[in-house]
Amino acid sequence: LVTVVLGASLLLPPRQGGVRTKGSALAVYRFRAGVVARASSGDLFLPGDRLRFEVKLQRAAYVLVAMIDAKGALIPCAPLKKDKPAFHRSAETHLLPGAIVLDQAGGRERIYLVACNHSFTFRDLAVSKSGRLVAPAHCALTSFVINKGQP
Repeated sequence: LVTVVLGASLLLPPRQGGVRTKGSALAVYRFRAGVVARASSGDLFLPGDRLRFEVKLQRAAYVLVAMIDAKGALIPCAPLKKDKPAFHRSAETHLLPGAIVLDQAGGRERIYLVACNHSFTFRDLAVSKSGRLVAPAHCALTSFVINKGQP
């Protein structure tokens, strides 16, 4: 599980690339010990790390970032409201509002950017038996792996 941080202005990331799949890119920025750095998929993360998300879109889209934790629970990351995704009218880079704080549980977790050409909600997402995210039709997924360990 994660804790949500609403006043996340401390987590202003440097401009760099991210993980790209199917026309969209997801960048994850980690705030640890007073330092903000762009993380790479597969990096080691620690309990208490704060994460912020930046998306780069090829076209206008409804976007949502969600996490499947090590126990298989689906958790909203950005936007924090479960009732609707954020709509971005332009094909450019968008720093999403808010941040999450990683909990004490260790293990491999996966963050997903869901980008759709139609509106959808967090409730439209599910976790498959194999532990992967299932999204509505006509949505593109971009994934990012975090390996959460102990300090």
